[in-house]
Amino acid sequence: MDGLSVTATTPGFLVAPDLVLSSQVMNEASRYRFYINVNYPVEANCFLNITFPEGLPLTTDLKGVVGTGMFSKTISFNRIDLSRNSVLLAGCPSRNSYSLGTSYIELTNIINPDYVKLPGYFKFDLYTVVNKTTYPIAKSVWDVSQYPFKI
Repeated sequence: MDGLSVTATTPGFLVAPDLVLSSQVMNEASRYRFYINVNYPVEANCFLNITFPEGLPLTTDLKGVVGTGMFSKTISFNRIDLSRNSVLLAGCPSRNSYSLGTSYIELTNIINPDYVKLPGYFKFDLYTVVNKTTYPIAKSVWDVSQYPFKI
């Protein structure tokens, strides 16, 4: 036997995703840095889809992708879907690369909302694609109402 093959039918969870903003001033462009922790191995060529809260609509002005850890090779978006208010990013340059710890992905030129608190949730879906079949790895839904904005 050459190796053990395991197929997960239920995705795991991203441990304690966190968000750091460069600015919390309403209606101002900001840099959003998402810290993501995966505490188990991840296959090469993973993808991260981030769905933004309804109250924080993405625009075509979204720029700049910087990543560390399992997103260290991420330098651009694979897709920005304005109708779904989501962005798809490629990561995991090799199997297990940096997956046992915290990585971050940073997006710039996101316009802060024009009200005091972000309503809703960010949704994170981490998955891999093998032979045109999508395999979920981990997901998380994160309440962002804890981030008040300054006037």
